[in-house]
Amino acid sequence: MRPDCSFQVERRQQLSAASVIPQDDSSGGSGANFIVKWQAAAPANPPIVETVMIGTQSQFGISFTSRDQMLQN
Repeated sequence: MRPDCSFQVERRQQLSAASVIPQDDSSGGSGANFIVKWQAAAPANPPIVETVMIGTQSQFGISFTSRDQMLQN
């Protein structure tokens, strides 16, 4: 896990945050994995975390999205 990719945000309605990993960064292996830790002072719905991958090589392009999955402590 790379702590330099982490950042803190204050929850607000409809908040979006972005983290960009360069296409040539192979330090995480063949898959990109993110762990999002969150907490709330009062009862709250968990955040929805979605990722978008967009890549191009030569004249070919590939893109896909992925939605979060809750992990237990």
